[in-house]
Amino acid sequence: MPARTIRGARLKGFFVILVTAFVMSWMMSQARTLAAREKDGVWILNVVVGLRIVCLAVLALGLSLIVGGLRQRDDRILLIVLGTIFSGFTVITWPKNVEILPSGLQQRNWYGKRKFVSWRDITEVVEKRDGTVIVKGEGTRIELSPYHVGRDTLLDRLKSIPQHRKEQSVR
Repeated sequence: MPARTIRGARLKGFFVILVTAFVMSWMMSQARTLAAREKDGVWILNVVVGLRIVCLAVLALGLSLIVGGLRQRDDRILLIVLGTIFSGFTVITWPKNVEILPSGLQQRNWYGKRKFVSWRDITEVVEKRDGTVIVKGEGTRIELSPYHVGRDTLLDRLKSIPQHRKEQSVR
């Protein structure tokens, strides 16, 4: 009898991994095929909706652990700490839009303040193998994940800047 339980658990794990791989590849294909939107001369590079749904689910899990911990008597502290970690991690890593302005790039921090790099202050542009684009400026770093739409719009804009045509590197 225990062999069935182990085999069933392995199959469940396989399906969880399969669904996760499918969802992640679907989100990346959405990011590649959807275009950035322009509003009043500003290009807005959003994160795909699927990633926002995943973040909302993790936030809901964290909040439910906190609420469950408040109602428990035995493992109260453990549940509250785990829920706080899940919720805090989600809030800090919440996907942020990148805006392409006529004067430079802008992105919101996790606490609401905006980071800005003007086109002339860009010191380095790094394209990672996973599709992440990192734009470094004077003490500022703006990241465009593989789940942002309009990645090609940003790369085309960066290639049009004469000082960065040669400096773009792939890591």
